[in-house]
Amino acid sequence: CDLVRLRIGQLVVNATARHRATVIQQKTEQPVQFELTEQTRDSLLAWLARRCGALEDYVFPSRAHGGEHLSTRQYARLVGDWVAAVGLGRL
Repeated sequence: CDLVRLRIGQLVVNATARHRATVIQQKTEQPVQFELTEQTRDSLLAWLARRCGALEDYVFPSRAHGGEHLSTRQYARLVGDWVAAVGLGRL
C-alpha cells in the first residue's frame, strides 16, 4: 500500500528507471529499499511514456481526484479485477 504514494522522481533519473528505490513505510516510518527488476523497469518506462508527467507527480495517479495518488481501495479493486480476469478468483 505504500507504493501507491511513489512519485516519478523516486523511480526515474535522467529518463532511466532506477535499479533500486526506497519508500518510507507509513506504519513504521522506516525506509525500505526495494529492487526494480529489468521487466519492471521496462514496464515502468512504457507506462510513464504513455502517462507523461513531471518528476513530482505520482506514478499511480487517482482517476477520481486530480493531483492525488491512487487510493489503496482503488488499488485493491484493480488487483481484484485483474485476478478475476485471469480466472484466479475461483480458487
